[in-house]
Amino acid sequence: MLIKIEPTGTTSYNYDVYGNLRGVTMADGTVIEYVIDAGNRRIGKKVNGALVEGFIYKDQPEPVAELDGAGNVVARIVYASKGHVPDYMVKGGVTYRIISDHLGSVRLVVNSADGSIAQRIDYDEYGIVVNDTNPGFQPFGFAGGLYDQHTKLTRFGARDYDAFTGRWTSKDPIGFSGGDVNLYGYVMNDPVNLVDTWFVAHDALTYDEEMELRKKLAPKEAECERKAKLAKNVCEWAEDTPWLDPPWFYQH
Repeated sequence: MLIKIEPTGTTSYNYDVYGNLRGVTMADGTVIEYVIDAGNRRIGKKVNGALVEGFIYKDQPEPVAELDGAGNVVARIVYASKGHVPDYMVKGGVTYRIISDHLGSVRLVVNSADGSIAQRIDYDEYGIVVNDTNPGFQPFGFAGGLYDQHTKLTRFGARDYDAFTGRWTSKDPIGFSGGDVNLYGYVMNDPVNLVDTWFVAHDALTYDEEMELRKKLAPKEAECERKAKLAKNVCEWAEDTPWLDPPWFYQH
């Protein structure tokens, strides 16, 4: 999506070569810029040139801390029972319970000390926010993605979802390998039952299916990390000992 024409004016979008949304010029002239790290994670947001928000991640796409424009931690995010959606948030010395639905959409944020509701969010079927009692109180929205109050887009991994059109703003990074001829379609047009937190079409799963898949992949990911570390150690060893060539390594 490059431009969006509405009665209020035209909004334009620009991306980097990897398909990451890097900036949005709103119809009212407000300029939104995003800071992206080497892992294609959104680690900062600027409004009219001023940094207003940042994130620290444990991995893609789960942030563990929200920062203000000066780099101060304003909220710590705790994951437990759900993969990509937090269960708790610690903000201003208060612990809040985050209650989400079967898709991971944040519905209630509850003060764990007195049970008061700090925020309630309601959505339509495709994720348009129809009611938010405390906008911006915490960064998560539809299906557990990072919701931008300015652009109304929801960030999942390396793509952004536009709830008003029910489409991704950029094409599927794995192309037609996702099994859908529509590279911009969201969860096979079934956002009521399916979730797509890894931002590729073939990941259109129910929440339970996604959690089961993550459990299966975890040991394989750990093994890949072990092999990568081994390869790094061996390469460093080979550089330190140029008189020795370990051909056994390159054969495995």
